Amino acid sequence: MTRRRILPAGMICAFRVHPEDGRPYYSVHVWESRKALRQYLATSDTGQDIRQVIACCLWPRRRRPVHIGEIHLNQQDLDQGTISHEATHAVLEWARRQSLDVHNPSDPAAANDDEERFCEAIGRLVYSIDAQLQENRLCKK
Repeated sequence: MTRRRILPAGMICAFRVHPEDGRPYYSVHVWESRKALRQYLATSDTGQDIRQVIACCLWPRRRRPVHIGEIHLNQQDLDQGTISHEATHAVLEWARRQSLDVHNPSDPAAANDDEERFCEAIGRLVYSIDAQLQENRLCKK
């Protein structure tokens, strides 16, 4: 039997995505509107100005090895640009934790192994988010 989680008011779905095979994951939360997302952020003590936020990543106060962070999206702005933007923020944090060197390739004409791993993780996150959005019938056409 699968346990269904009760979602907070305004959240229409939540799921997990992984930058690579393995346990570390991000939880993705999709809100019904910008207003619902901002109302949640107002209670989260993020320290950021939330008046213009349409999507964001949040990191746990205490670093946890398995749950890397949260990706927050809203149904009004579910497009590939927003998804890939937030996935990049998420993968940058994951790359820091993995000590990946994505800024200094040994050969400027070719990507190093860390850069390839970084790019593959972004692709995997974007693909996984999109697949879950399709499963939840939330894709913007």
